[in-house]
Amino acid sequence: YSALRVRHNIRSAEEEESEIALCRAICDARNIPFASVSGEMDARGGPEQAARRLRYRLFEKYAEEESIFAVLLAHNLDDNRETLLMRFFSGSGPEGLRGIPRHRGLFCRPLLDVPGEKLKAYLRNRDVPWSEDASNSRDDYLRNRVRHQLVPVIEEVFPGWDAAAESLLRRSHQAASQLDNDMRRELPTDRDG
Repeated sequence: YSALRVRHNIRSAEEEESEIALCRAICDARNIPFASVSGEMDARGGPEQAARRLRYRLFEKYAEEESIFAVLLAHNLDDNRETLLMRFFSGSGPEGLRGIPRHRGLFCRPLLDVPGEKLKAYLRNRDVPWSEDASNSRDDYLRNRVRHQLVPVIEEVFPGWDAAAESLLRRSHQAASQLDNDMRRELPTDRDG
């Protein structure tokens, strides 16, 4: 196992270096090998999508070079709810409303059921520092606008929406999985001729 941090080169050099130093110190204290990598983003689809593509490309490259069979990502329940809202308001069907996939290829997201505040409480209780990406406090990106503007209104108008969102995520996952299974059963594959 090892830890990898991707540098997107879209934040200030000081913030990047500070976060890298923090990650390295946390990993060193636990004897976890640590690496930081960077690459060039292409701007297709906007900065959020470009950063995501870069991260996944660099994770895959690192995993191949180091013979790593799984990459654990830190997406949590808050991220999944925000994704659900973004997809819902974009007109997604069951496939998109199932939220962030728990597994896709070598990527695994073991924290999808854990609220972000619970993760922070866990770290606080163990005196483990963390850093907050300064860009998360600005509304430059859609996800941040959803987090800062839409979610508070939804919470005010629909108390308990978070439990309803979790239920929708589960039901949409079940529906999409059933559709996948039905399609595999009904549609011929190349082997079937």
